[in-house]
Amino acid sequence: MNPQLVTELDYDRDVLHGYINQNLPRLNICQETIVIVVFNTVTQGEGVVFFLDGRGGSGKTFEYNVLLALLRRDRHVAIEVASFGIAILLLEGGRTTHSVFKIPIALGKDSMCSIPVQSDSAELLWETKLIIWDEAPAQHQHYAEAVDRTLRDIMQCPDSPFGGKMVVFGGDFRQCPPVVSRGFQATIVFTALSRSVLWRQVRILTLT
Repeated sequence: MNPQLVTELDYDRDVLHGYINQNLPRLNICQETIVIVVFNTVTQGEGVVFFLDGRGGSGKTFEYNVLLALLRRDRHVAIEVASFGIAILLLEGGRTTHSVFKIPIALGKDSMCSIPVQSDSAELLWETKLIIWDEAPAQHQHYAEAVDRTLRDIMQCPDSPFGGKMVVFGGDFRQCPPVVSRGFQATIVFTALSRSVLWRQVRILTLT
């Protein structure tokens, strides 16, 4: 069997039940509303792309972990990635975007990820119900666009963003922007995820 898929399905359901019972009541009204919206969208199989906008300390990571526990309890595959290595330490089972999506180091506007269609990584993405991408504003828009093209190819859905997969970007555009060597302010702003052609497909959820 696919070892990557086995790992994502091997979470202890008793532990997940305990985590949910302990932490679900701790959500505030805004957090609970967003969890319900995202969870229902996933279970209904809708390929929606969300951006969870919230300042540091607003509870984004807490909300991610509750969502992951709810989906994994029901034996759904949910993967979480982050732009920074330090950010994944707060996510249950988190990994970097490069590790999961095999994003090339030399990235251009037409790049694709190094994931063959007939591979374990492709099968994992095929079975995935939800992708959570934390600190997305800190990476160049080409990262998200490369993953988008790759998923459209793997899922054989060329007309659906991310191949019809449910994606939740998260972060704060007020914090660290993408790093552009010797770039001017206008150059840096142009590289942001919010300036990507994908942004018009994104629904914004706000945490206060």
